[in-house]
Amino acid sequence: MPSRASFDEQQEIQQIIGAMPSRIWYRGILIVLAVIACLLVIAHFVRYPDVIEVPVILVAENPSVEMVSEVDAVLETILFTEGAKVKKNEIVAVFSSSVNPEDISYLELFLQGLESITEPAEMASAVFPAGLQLGHLQGESGHLEMLLKQFSDQYFSGFVGQQVAALKTDQSLVEKLNASLQQQLEKLEEEVGLAAKNYKDYQELFKEGAASEVEKDAAQTAWLGLQRLLESKRSEIIHNNLDYSQINNRIMMLQQADQTSWQENLRQIRKQCSVLSGQIEAWKNLYQLTAPMDGKLVFAERRSPGQYFTKGSAVFSIIPEGKAGQIIAIGKLSGAGTGKVEKDLKTFIRLTAFPYKEFGELIGKVGKIAEAPVVENGVTYNELTVELPDSLKTNFGRILNYRQNMPGLARVVTEDKSVLGRLFEVFYFKGKRI
Repeated sequence: MPSRASFDEQQEIQQIIGAMPSRIWYRGILIVLAVIACLLVIAHFVRYPDVIEVPVILVAENPSVEMVSEVDAVLETILFTEGAKVKKNEIVAVFSSSVNPEDISYLELFLQGLESITEPAEMASAVFPAGLQLGHLQGESGHLEMLLKQFSDQYFSGFVGQQVAALKTDQSLVEKLNASLQQQLEKLEEEVGLAAKNYKDYQELFKEGAASEVEKDAAQTAWLGLQRLLESKRSEIIHNNLDYSQINNRIMMLQQADQTSWQENLRQIRKQCSVLSGQIEAWKNLYQLTAPMDGKLVFAERRSPGQYFTKGSAVFSIIPEGKAGQIIAIGKLSGAGTGKVEKDLKTFIRLTAFPYKEFGELIGKVGKIAEAPVVENGVTYNELTVELPDSLKTNFGRILNYRQNMPGLARVVTEDKSVLGRLFEVFYFKGKRI
């Protein structure tokens, strides 16, 4: 009967302890409910934001410009020291090449002089400078030198001028011959008039019987002979006029051909000047580094003549004069959740160079999201712009010094929900799935 004894023992124990008072149960339930209520209130007021993280770099409206080598070459000359102020388009550094920079400058001045020439005589007098060290530009410069010599030879040879002078001499002779013929023509016209009158008189005399028929015929023959001679002289004048016109046409054709020839040669010279100028500019772009704007010269590391640079290597930077302008952060927005990023959303930026636990975060807002996506290395992204305060003051009250292209991490706050709201969302979505 062990089970019976066990049951009796339990009853005895319950009698000794006694039943728990109901008020203790009531107070316990109230305490639990109060704790739950406090937790709910705390969960309502405690905010937990949704954050999208985007790597960014800081840039300015007037950023510094980095100048890189466009060719694999040795640095030959640096014309300014670090920290020097330079003007726009001033030559800062020159790389070594087969071309002498001083000869290039001299050739540029010569080409500018040729381009300003308008008269053929000036162009014919131009002489290409000798002894220039032009390296790979020698071919085009030699062609220009040949064109100048051809133009000069053509202009000063005088061959066309001699032909024109000879033809004008022929014209002068024709004019003199026509003048003589004209005088003869005037006299013949008088003689023809007299011969006609004489013939008419003999006709009257012959009718009256005062002159013989032989005399009448002789007078007629003399009159007709003078008429033939008169017509012959007139034909000579017409023929001479035709000769004069033909000579004049030949002169005009020679002069026009000569003008066309030297105009074509002049055009070829100007064209070659343009070709050579283009090659000079190409050489300068490769072997000379010029300041793109007014500013201060800065070297990323020590620079000296004799250093070898590969194409794309940074040589120096130019920091613009005055303030850098408004500072912004630029990043590549991609990945999950980025569709929630909108303009004017609050953004916190942690700069790599300034640990945020010590310096704090920069507070800005989303300024612009590029509408057109960009594909780079198989990744599609939209450019994100974050507007920042000019002073770069953090939420710790620290003011940071701006450096171009400082990297950092932008944390865009898309939603700022309470913990309670997020718990309700979890249960809501679970209920939807069921």
